[in-house]
Amino acid sequence: MKKIEHYFPYVILGLPVAITSVLTYQFEFSGLFSLLVGLIMTFYSMFAYFKPNKKNNISSFAASFFLSFGFVLVSTFFTAFPIWMLVFLFN
Repeated sequence: MKKIEHYFPYVILGLPVAITSVLTYQFEFSGLFSLLVGLIMTFYSMFAYFKPNKKNNISSFAASFFLSFGFVLVSTFFTAFPIWMLVFLFN
């Protein structure tokens, strides 16, 4: 796995997911559609961090997958919360 030195890339990982969730809510799409788009953007964002050390080692592959998925979800929470606050503040 890649080692990230600073916290800034962690915020960037969840930004596409946070923005698409806010946009699907603002355009009044259904909840299922918003969930599907959020899941697709989560997978898209996590592959920026998803780099297993050895492709043949299944434990390294699984650990990289779940760690990158977790990093994206945590990053999404910390980026989506301020975006939602801005949306509701100016709405």
